[in-house]
Amino acid sequence: TGGEGVQTFWSPQQRSDAPKWAQKLGVLSPGDSTDDWQLTRATAQSICSMGRIVLEDLARSYIDEMESCDLGWGGTTRWGLQQIQTWFFTYGSQGRAPGDFAPDPKSDNDQFGAGNGVAMRIAPVGLLGSHAFDENGHAYPGTIPVFMKSVWDVGGLTHPDPRATIGAFAVASFIARLSARDGEPLKQNELLHMLDDV
Repeated sequence: TGGEGVQTFWSPQQRSDAPKWAQKLGVLSPGDSTDDWQLTRATAQSICSMGRIVLEDLARSYIDEMESCDLGWGGTTRWGLQQIQTWFFTYGSQGRAPGDFAPDPKSDNDQFGAGNGVAMRIAPVGLLGSHAFDENGHAYPGTIPVFMKSVWDVGGLTHPDPRATIGAFAVASFIARLSARDGEPLKQNELLHMLDDV
């Protein structure tokens, strides 16, 4: 932006034929926060506060965001966090602990939780994971399993379908590799090659 920062925001609702759930976003003005930003910010704040990923703190941060405004939140995310909220309220006698991967809700819809919600909030985890890669984007020995587990745990807070977390791992890995790099900016074909390796 030439050092000027963001000067223009688009409306969150740009489609006149948007599905009913998305039409609710019409109340947002350009520049307002969305559910994806709420959870990305909560992820970053939790990591900064704790110095690492602490699932209980992260879950509490997500629940706080859900209670402040759940406009645009998907049913999968709300469902997963409500289970954890029950666990907190009942001191672990009911619900699901933050470290337990979200179970299949036995929904007739086999796409339940297969969306991009995890990928949309995973950028702070990718930045945290940049230590797993050297300045050329190559993984240090033994770091990838730890990084993968971090992404898996964060995704499992809300999404039962592993495809959501696998997609988020691709995004987080790309961010981690880019943020670990040093030197000249990459050209488009170099970026695509790096993405192919994820």
